[in-house]
Amino acid sequence: MSDLVHHSLYQHASRPEWGGALIAWERHGKRGYQFEDGRLRIFTAGHYHLLERIDASSDRVRTLRAFLGQPAERPSETTAPAPGVPSLDEQVAYFRAMYPGGFSGEKWRAEHRAGGARARKRHRDPAIALAQKELTATYLANCLERRREQEGVASLANVLGETNLVPSGHVRLLAELPANRARAVLVGLFELLFGRSSSEVRIAQWMQALNRGTSRKPTWPLVTAPLALVCPDQHICVQRASFVAQASAMEMRPRVAVSPNGTEYAPLLAIAERVRSHLTAKECPPADLLDVHDFMALTLSSGAAKEIAALRLS
Repeated sequence: MSDLVHHSLYQHASRPEWGGALIAWERHGKRGYQFEDGRLRIFTAGHYHLLERIDASSDRVRTLRAFLGQPAERPSETTAPAPGVPSLDEQVAYFRAMYPGGFSGEKWRAEHRAGGARARKRHRDPAIALAQKELTATYLANCLERRREQEGVASLANVLGETNLVPSGHVRLLAELPANRARAVLVGLFELLFGRSSSEVRIAQWMQALNRGTSRKPTWPLVTAPLALVCPDQHICVQRASFVAQASAMEMRPRVAVSPNGTEYAPLLAIAERVRSHLTAKECPPADLLDVHDFMALTLSSGAAKEIAALRLS
């Protein structure tokens, strides 16, 4: 087998619904093409003409490279912080002034973590508990086996609906899916949460499942919130605006795609981990990456930026 280096995508002349494809390998007069629908298809030399070159964004190429286990080939770039964006140290100082005791302090826990009888959608602990109860491997597999796809997807919608992570309109789309569309979404959810592939591939497959099920392009929060709630210590819910600002605050060039993709997630997770490490080094350790998510949203808000700018001038 010889790996070919190609950066153009191909599309089957009569099967555009398969999406774009990248050449995975070529040997003995045959080629393997990895398609965006997740399938690797093999063509003999006499049928190469059916695969036509197409123009494609770099994000689509990176996603297909993730399917093949190939590096994303993204250069790392740094830049000066954007005007008006606080530095990471200023974010930490602002947070500590707002929340004495940090993430373990009474004020933060009451406003962002605790549940009980007065739980709100911003409270993370009850949402995590519900996700880890409702979205287990055993339960989701049972829904698939017994053809109760709508029930399984309704459980996801119920979990997401108890948080402020995903817009309510997107949650309703899931809750109202007919059975013939719900199965693809439930299979994608199971693989996202419990599959053995890399997170890049699992996220790419989950996006495709959501697209097939809802007939709409999924958003970053809808793609990443299930992971963040079931595995809050390992995964982050991506709110694009927060990450664009956070990258700038850390003097990194903000390169966050408007639409989610699998290869983009790992660099964003790395940013969140760097924020967590910085907070821990400042003796303000977050409980998990949902704390990091909320820290970013709080300290990078327009109101926080104005207050921090005013402090600079005082």
